[in-house]
Amino acid sequence: MESNELYENGLSCMFQLSISSEIYDKHLDILGKYVKAEGKIFFGHTGHHKTKALLKVNTISVLT
Repeated sequence: MESNELYENGLSCMFQLSISSEIYDKHLDILGKYVKAEGKIFFGHTGHHKTKALLKVNTISVLT
């Protein structure tokens, strides 16, 4: 979870990923690895959102 202090000082880069079931099921093998994710950023607005900003993932790939 992000701390407000980091967020207010512009030092936070934590995003919760919003991933479709199709992308999740296709990429189960990348759990726990460093990845490159591309998509659209949006603000968290429910109790399920654990960060202030989320990334709606369009593509995701493992970094080598």
